[in-house]
Amino acid sequence: MKQTARKLGLIGVGMAATVLGFIGIVVPVLPGIVFFAIAAVCFVGASERLRRKLRSKRHFRPYFERFDAAQGLSEWQRIKLAGLLSVSALTAYVRRR
Repeated sequence: MKQTARKLGLIGVGMAATVLGFIGIVVPVLPGIVFFAIAAVCFVGASERLRRKLRSKRHFRPYFERFDAAQGLSEWQRIKLAGLLSVSALTAYVRRR
């Protein structure tokens, strides 16, 4: 029960962060990249399948390795990661339509 509540909470926060990220693209005062990063962390925390899938992609693997090693990401890497996540989410959305 706790695991399910945690997953639902992470998914809810991830969805809210995604919406704020898209708003941040349009509104220059809102940092969209930060919200996309928060959404990514929430979604990966909620889904082991998504974590494995992203780790298997060559574009995302270096980010996970640095994150796991607790080295953090530079600002350029965060921007690049947010862009990759946005493009991936958009293409996944378009494919389902």
